[in-house]
Amino acid sequence: MTDQRKPIRIINAALDEWEGDLVLRGSIAPESLPDLDIAEYQREVLSPAKIDRLKVAHLARVRFPDVELSNRGLSYKERGGVFFLADGVFVVDGQQRIVSAIQAMDERPDVLPHLGAVIHFGHDEAWERKRFEVLNLTQTKVSSNVTLRNLRHEVTVAQVIYRLSTADKSFVLYGKVTYGQNPAKSDLLSAVMLFKTIGMLHSHIGPGRANNAKELTAGLEQIMTTTGRNTFINNVRLFFEVIDDAWGVQRVAYRRTAAHLKATFLTALARLFSEHEDFWAEETLQVSAPIIRKLAKFPMDDPTVMALASSGGKATDHLFHLLVEHVNSGKRTKHLKRRNGVVTVSDEEFEDE
Repeated sequence: MTDQRKPIRIINAALDEWEGDLVLRGSIAPESLPDLDIAEYQREVLSPAKIDRLKVAHLARVRFPDVELSNRGLSYKERGGVFFLADGVFVVDGQQRIVSAIQAMDERPDVLPHLGAVIHFGHDEAWERKRFEVLNLTQTKVSSNVTLRNLRHEVTVAQVIYRLSTADKSFVLYGKVTYGQNPAKSDLLSAVMLFKTIGMLHSHIGPGRANNAKELTAGLEQIMTTTGRNTFINNVRLFFEVIDDAWGVQRVAYRRTAAHLKATFLTALARLFSEHEDFWAEETLQVSAPIIRKLAKFPMDDPTVMALASSGGKATDHLFHLLVEHVNSGKRTKHLKRRNGVVTVSDEEFEDE
């Protein structure tokens, strides 16, 4: 089977050198714009309103900054200042400018958008992803959800969590985690919150409390090395199964109404498990049926709890305290023990802090 890919035409072009690499500088022939490839590491197309604003600029023949492309091969043909690239040309930076230019041509065939380009030669997708991240540090911020999705190609733990939530139908959050720039209607949790919750759950084992995506995955990688891959996965499974058993996940239709899936509550619950030795057999999470039944009676519909779950800052500490007190309620002995062996603070001690 022959490759029917159309060569990408770069006009008014010349070869140049960029940081020791061969590059081609020129303008993309308008008819070649639809034939450029978009790799999955790119974020999704912006909202119609934002694309429309760019489209209006194209129709007004506004000059845009150059886009960056990657010709994954080294070959090219040149005739009269026009370069023909047939190795697969991928968009590294400028997807929104290109999409809006194509839409402008669809609406007005007489409009020929002018998009300058810098084309890199001989790099692979891993290089493109890194270049994409560098370029987007100074532009419209790429969601950390996208960064975490892309890190699965480099960091084992990111691949493990990604596959668990996108390929394992037995996982409570299967198909319900956002790995794009914006959440789908069916998503209940962002990738960022999923990774952070897992980090907090294991924070007594390793560095799980980072905020930066790369630092967070680096810490989780250390944690998974300590626990072992299977134990790590089983801990994550059990944590979200407890949430499903106690308050329900599968039946949640709108995440805004589910206090138990808010970032603050998830953090407080993960901290409850992490900071108390009662829930662990070495590195393995264990939550008994009586504890799950007790958690199910936590007053999630209470206005105070709902307000705390939707807040940040000290609200996590308050929810953590309320959860501890709830689990300990009705017991004269055998209260939860902190990892340092000290019984969790009482109401009075908490109020005095």
